[in-house]
Amino acid sequence: MLLTDGAVEDIVTVGGVLDDRQAGVLEHFGAEVPRAVAKSWGRTGGREQVIGQTEVAPLVLAGRVWKRRIEDRQVIAVVDNDSARDAAIRGYSPSLPSAYLVAQL
Repeated sequence: MLLTDGAVEDIVTVGGVLDDRQAGVLEHFGAEVPRAVAKSWGRTGGREQVIGQTEVAPLVLAGRVWKRRIEDRQVIAVVDNDSARDAAIRGYSPSLPSAYLVAQL
């Protein structure tokens, strides 16, 4: 099972937990998103809301961090943001920054 989350406060943070009971492994990561990256997600051009990207980004990071552990396996990913979850399922987002992230999934 993969649990991911993102938060937007004064700083933007992302994190994830992989609970691989089959292998008996519990791993996690957490990171602050660099301000330049958060800015590229939408803190310019009149768009202030970046929570959608902040919720998709840890899915992308988890896929990179745990690629070998999860490839060729069924994984349940728990995402608590509707727009991020829907974009990941559809493989598309009308938001260009989110679409870029989703394409990396």
